Amino acid sequence: QRRDARRRKRKKLEASFKDYFDFRERLNRIPPHRVLAINRGERTRVLRVKIEYDAEAMHVKGGETLISADHPHASFLQECLRDAMQRSVLPSIERDIRRELTERAEGHALDVFARNLRQLLMQPPVARRVLAVDPGIRSGCKVVALDEFGHVLEHSLITILGDDQRKEHSCKKVAEIIRRNELPVVAIGNGTGCREAEQLIADMITEHFADSDLAYVIVNEAGASVYSTSVLAGEELPEYDATLRGAISIGRRLQDPLSELVKIEPSNIGVGLYQHDVKSKPLRQSLDDVVQSCVNYVGVNVNSASPALLAYVSGLNQLTARRVYDHRRTHGPFKTREELKAVPGIGDAVFQQAAGFLKINSGENPLDATWIHPESYEVAKSALDYLDLTIQDFARTIPEAVDVAHSRPAIALQRTKEQFAAGLDRAADTCSNCGGAQQEAATTGEIAATTEIAATAVTETDELVTDAPVTDAPVSDAAESDGESISTGSDSVVSSGELTTGSSAVLGETPVETTTGVAPSVSDAGNAEVGTLREEIASKVRNVDVAEVAEKLSVGKHLLEDILSNLARPGRDPREDLRPPVFRRGIMKLEDLKPGMELTGTVLNVVDFGAFVDIGLSDSGLVHISCLADRYIRDPHEVVGVGDVLRVWVLEVDRDRRRVSLTAIEPGTERPKAERLAEQQQAERSGAGRPRGGRRRPQQGEQTGAAAGGQGRGQGQGGQGRGGQGRSGQGRSGQGRGGQGRSSHGGRPGGAARGGTKVQGKRPPKKVKPVAPITEAMREGREPMRAFSDLLQFYEQSQTTPSVDPSTETPSESPGEETGNE
Repeated sequence: QRRDARRRKRKKLEASFKDYFDFRERLNRIPPHRVLAINRGERTRVLRVKIEYDAEAMHVKGGETLISADHPHASFLQECLRDAMQRSVLPSIERDIRRELTERAEGHALDVFARNLRQLLMQPPVARRVLAVDPGIRSGCKVVALDEFGHVLEHSLITILGDDQRKEHSCKKVAEIIRRNELPVVAIGNGTGCREAEQLIADMITEHFADSDLAYVIVNEAGASVYSTSVLAGEELPEYDATLRGAISIGRRLQDPLSELVKIEPSNIGVGLYQHDVKSKPLRQSLDDVVQSCVNYVGVNVNSASPALLAYVSGLNQLTARRVYDHRRTHGPFKTREELKAVPGIGDAVFQQAAGFLKINSGENPLDATWIHPESYEVAKSALDYLDLTIQDFARTIPEAVDVAHSRPAIALQRTKEQFAAGLDRAADTCSNCGGAQQEAATTGEIAATTEIAATAVTETDELVTDAPVTDAPVSDAAESDGESISTGSDSVVSSGELTTGSSAVLGETPVETTTGVAPSVSDAGNAEVGTLREEIASKVRNVDVAEVAEKLSVGKHLLEDILSNLARPGRDPREDLRPPVFRRGIMKLEDLKPGMELTGTVLNVVDFGAFVDIGLSDSGLVHISCLADRYIRDPHEVVGVGDVLRVWVLEVDRDRRRVSLTAIEPGTERPKAERLAEQQQAERSGAGRPRGGRRRPQQGEQTGAAAGGQGRGQGQGGQGRGGQGRSGQGRSGQGRGGQGRSSHGGRPGGAARGGTKVQGKRPPKKVKPVAPITEAMREGREPMRAFSDLLQFYEQSQTTPSVDPSTETPSESPGEETGNE
């Protein structure tokens, strides 16, 4: 039985490298991802790799270069040379070539991983209550209800396998949790048992919430298990075991991806196809730089950020981040940025580096809540004067910050430093840098009322919530009219607008910008005066002549532009402009897919040959690089990134290998005529195309209409042929532009389909440079010639026959005979 299991495992492993059986490609053309794939196949002993070359020609050339033909021991030296080349020289050259290819491929892979991680960290937050589901087969699914600030409201355990009665019981239990806590979103981890859990949630929505806007989303849970067993997770969530910590992490990743993912070692986050084949040290350094860049790009609320998040702020490290956190617990929240200098280890140099990224909301200086650096505060005030505004006017436009450690802002001023620190212990680490009004409610139905102030705060909060109309639906009717469903052939996908607008009025919640900790208050949402003032400032900023004002204020143009943008949009989160994830209500099966079907999916990974898209199946679909856009693109990152939402169409379904080929080009879309004409001209000038993927390189004179085998990328010689799924095109040599690799009307000559090197028109004729005539001294040999053009002139002049008088011309010296002699 073990032998059969090993045989099946080996067979599955061999199938994954099927495209590289009998595979040949020129060394100077093999792409980086293919080098890493071949290396992995060689390590698993599925592939055997060798470099083909003409060894005999090398021996002959070496003998001609090193050994004299008339040497008395020439034959002996030839044998010595042959032995040295076979045993030492050629194997060493092969190793150097393989090492150079691997290093180049790993360097390229690091760039791809960094871009993917940036896209993953910069996903927009979903500031809503969430039901987090950590799938499991043997131990069951861990279900955790989280409020909008990441606090645990309730948790339970359900089973996703078994008979119908057990599944029905699990559905009812989940429905009760959702109703009891008014949860509009379900976050499902993409680990083992994900599709079974998705099926259970989809059935539950159909049966119990058919008339509501409840939806679910698949969340990447890479690294959640590592975090759940870490020391940091034990400090943040000591009352929960490791399995529940993983579920909590999954839910918080949807609420605020950046704040949660910084707690995990970047190398443990799945961001690349061959991530574990790259050396760990450069990978860790590259990914750490990306995390630091993203954290500083978004900004951090110094009064609510966890030490893990503060450690990535420019100028800070783990020690100074912990000191900032301890100072905040001991002395209360920071009121101004200048107070950061009181923290041990933060001197003038560190403060200058970090101050611009650390924000303080509801502080004494409203400019502390912006990106403006303290060094530029005077310039900002001068800009406000130029706009006929005061600092008080600007302060009114900043969204009111609800601090994470307070029950209500009005009550917070009466709290002591000890009470602030006690609330911070329970809240700051768990929410990273979120702001909230109900932060004291950490578990289900448990509200800490140990002091009279806390009890008053809870009472006032409850009164605020009851002022809003509460309905049984988790999302308001306003949300339904605000967002439209994305068509997928069924009602399985809902617009993110249905879940991100209007629901706060129903649930009595306040939408927040979780990373920067800035949240508009309930009264601010309907404050027409503040909205008018914001619009007035934005209008004035748009009409400012930046160059003129910068000259008057004696500052740089770019600095003034940055300050004006902060004045126009104070407290903004740059992730707001990105598209939220896809929310679904139904599940899809591989058997349901048909060519031409339109779907909506989320990009899971971007590699050199295309993008993998989650369309709701157990296996992701591939959008080949040739099908990402209706124009030529050299790199898939030019048009897509991890986390992007794509509208795709099914090209082909391989049920045996469970592979789905997709295209992002709408069927019937035709490329611009100018591009096709340029491509045809390039095809006429180029040579035979070259296929890829498990095919040998065609010899000269053979047809090259075969598309790429598997799901790879076809490349041509002089131009690159592109094909998605590999059906041969007959007729004239070349590859067609079809998304499935078919030739278009017999193909085009030369293999230059849309892809490969950039297609250009005919080159303009080169201008002929004037040649300086040679001098008499050069002709007589008294001066050296300057270039080969001088030698050519000398040759032509020496061949010119002196002119002859026609009267003395003999019959045998006719012009024809002269020309023939020439």
